[in-house]
Amino acid sequence: MLFDRNTTAILVLCLIATVVLTATRTRISSSAVPALVARTVDSASASDPDSPAWDEAKGMRIALSSGGAGLVRTATVRTLSDGELLYILLEWSDESPDLSFKGPYEFIERGETLRDAAQIAFSAGKVEPMPLFALAGSTGAVTLWQWNSHWQRAFETAQAGVIGDRTPDNIADMYPYEGEILYYPARAAGNENARESRSEPAEAMIAARNSGLKLHPDARLVGRGSWSGGKWRVHFVRPLVTPGDPGPIFSNARTTFAVSLWDGGQGDRGASRAVSTPILLYADVPMAANTLRVAANWPQDATAASETRATRGN
Repeated sequence: MLFDRNTTAILVLCLIATVVLTATRTRISSSAVPALVARTVDSASASDPDSPAWDEAKGMRIALSSGGAGLVRTATVRTLSDGELLYILLEWSDESPDLSFKGPYEFIERGETLRDAAQIAFSAGKVEPMPLFALAGSTGAVTLWQWNSHWQRAFETAQAGVIGDRTPDNIADMYPYEGEILYYPARAAGNENARESRSEPAEAMIAARNSGLKLHPDARLVGRGSWSGGKWRVHFVRPLVTPGDPGPIFSNARTTFAVSLWDGGQGDRGASRAVSTPILLYADVPMAANTLRVAANWPQDATAASETRATRGN
C-alpha cells in the first residue's frame, strides 16, 4: 500500500482545498502568511555572514514539508538590505554534507549523484498573499536564487569531477578525453551543470509560464555556502533591480518568497524536495523599485570580501 489511510485523507483534503481556492479565486489573508522584515544596515555589515548585524536581524524559523524521505524540516531565514542590495542568510540542520566515495558534498544512489541545495523563489510583480502554486503573481514569472553544494565544491577546489580525487586507488586516474568537448556531450550541448569550473556557486534563474526556465546572469547573484557543526549556512546577495528582471523584487515595499531545500543524503532530487509556504518580506524603508541602483563594483566587491574572510579564517 503506497499511503496509509491518514496520509491519504490529508492528501485528499489538500487537493480539495486547492481546487476550491483556484475555482473561487480566494485570496489568503495576509495575517495568515508569515512575515519578515529586511532591516536596513550598511553594506559592510550585511556582506559578512559572521557580522554582528546578522545576530541583531530578527530571524524567522520556517517549516518545510516534505522532502524525499517525507520529513518535515525547519530552517531559519534572516534578511538585510543596504538600499541597493538584498542579503539573505539561510540556515538549516544537516548531519553531514553528504560525504561519499565520490567526494565531499555528494551522495550516490543507483548511479545518481545527489547533492544538497537551497533555492529561494521570489514572486515578480504585484505582490498579494497567495498559495505556493500561484507564486508567479501578476507577471507570470518567478525569480529563483539557487545554491548547490556541488557548485560550492567546484568553486572552492576549482575542479569539478576529477576521478583521481574520487577513487584514489583506481589504476586509471582520469578519463583520457576528459578535457575534449567532443567526448563530453553535456558540455558540448551547453549544459550549465557540466562546466569544468565555476566562478560562482549560486545562479539566478527566471521561471515563466510561457518561456520555461532560463538563466538570469544579469542578476549578478552571489552565494556562498559553508557546513559546520551539523548545519548549512548559505549567504545570498543580489542587487534589488537588474536588467532583465521580470519585475522588481519589492512592490510597494514588500515581496513574497518561498524556500526549497534538497538533502542528497535523504534522496532528494528534482521535484523531490522540502518546500516552505510563501513568506511575506517587508522593507523597513521604501525601495526604489523602478530605479536601477546597482553598486558600481558589484559583484567584485563581494569576491574581494570573501577572499578577505578566507584569509582571516586561516
